[in-house]
Amino acid sequence: GAPIIEIDGATIAEGRNVFPDLEVELAQPMAPAKRAVARARIDPAATVSTMPSSVLEGLEPLEYTKVRIAWGAGDLTTHRRYCVDLHFGNRMLKDVWVVGVNREYGLIGADVLKEFIVLFNGPAASVKIWG
Repeated sequence: GAPIIEIDGATIAEGRNVFPDLEVELAQPMAPAKRAVARARIDPAATVSTMPSSVLEGLEPLEYTKVRIAWGAGDLTTHRRYCVDLHFGNRMLKDVWVVGVNREYGLIGADVLKEFIVLFNGPAASVKIWG
C-alpha cells in the first residue's frame, strides 16, 4: 500500500540535518482531548523517543518516571519520561513513553520506528514510512 508518511529529497535538503522533521500530535492517554503538536526528527539511531518538555508539560500528564540518558557525546543526564498517545501520518500509537528534553524538537527513535517499515533512500534523499 501507500506510505503513511512520505518526505521528498527537496524537503530534507532545505534543513541542515540528515534526518527529516515531521509534525506529530501528542495526547494525554487519560484525557484525549488534551492535545499538543510538536516537531520531531526521525532518528533511527536514537534508542528512545523524546519530545520537548514544554509541550509535554502542557498536556498536564498524570504519569511520569525519571530516566537517565546517555547522549551521543557521552553526557549522562536525568529526564522525566511521560506516557502519551502519539499520532503521526494516519496512525495512533497508544501509551508511548517519551523522554522530555529542553529542545524545540523531539526525536522519533527506534522504540517507535520498530512499529513501522521505514525506507531511507540515500541517493534520492527521501524517506517513506509504512505502517
